[in-house]
Amino acid sequence: MFFTPILHKPISYGSQLADGVFLGLIGFHVLFAVMAIVTGVLAVRAKKGSKYHMSVGSKFVTAMIWVAISGIVLDVVRLSVYVDVNHTKYVDYAMPSTYPARFAFLYAAICILYLLKQSGSNISRAGNLVSTSKQASLSVQTLDALIVPWVIGLFGIALTFVIFINYNPWTGALWMIWTFSASMFYFCYLKFRSAELLRREAKTLLHRYTMSFLLAFSGWAALQGFGPGITVLLQGVDNEVATYMGDKPGGYSHSFWLFLVVWLPFFIVGGVIYRYFSVKRQ
Repeated sequence: MFFTPILHKPISYGSQLADGVFLGLIGFHVLFAVMAIVTGVLAVRAKKGSKYHMSVGSKFVTAMIWVAISGIVLDVVRLSVYVDVNHTKYVDYAMPSTYPARFAFLYAAICILYLLKQSGSNISRAGNLVSTSKQASLSVQTLDALIVPWVIGLFGIALTFVIFINYNPWTGALWMIWTFSASMFYFCYLKFRSAELLRREAKTLLHRYTMSFLLAFSGWAALQGFGPGITVLLQGVDNEVATYMGDKPGGYSHSFWLFLVVWLPFFIVGGVIYRYFSVKRQ
């Protein structure tokens, strides 16, 4: 049986060719994930507005787009093809991700693609609302700035109830869903606030929030992806963990709060970066 690089999770899709293709897609995903964290850090350190900043920033955006798209494909395959085989704990293989974790990463990828699209587009005529009819401007702003992000945010809340009822109400994946839901609601607030600003200022505000948030997520994802893999490399696979299926409900565990302890610092740093550059610009 094939297994994922670093994390040593099982890969079984009926043939060596199918397993190899899936493994190649994982490698593609990991490659752009590493590219994202490197270019994201370089973009933060670069002088804002410089050619170098725009160059590495563009690479960061490209990397995040491909990370999100490949992540969606990977999770859809995991949740739809040879599901039981690939969600069972085997001897000498690491524990595969649970269904709630798959749902959380899918939701995160959707949010990432939306945020990247919006932060790089015209901001619903921000700063120019007076020059157009109020009715037309408000209808565009309502659709773009309120309905879409609110629908995505509310979908995260609905996904929470699905996990609570059918899976594990104490899974750390919920922190990811809640954080991205909150990010969509806050993005909606920024879109309304941007209507009071000049177009350039509005675009800068949304751009810096999006990039700071996604950089924070990239940092956590790097730790989540490589941290357990390093443990497996040094200590081997834990075969004392009971065999399980990813769709089985789980009970309370202190790891629910441990996930938050590991998750939160990255977004605190992201918030500090966003606040620093926002205040500096003002």
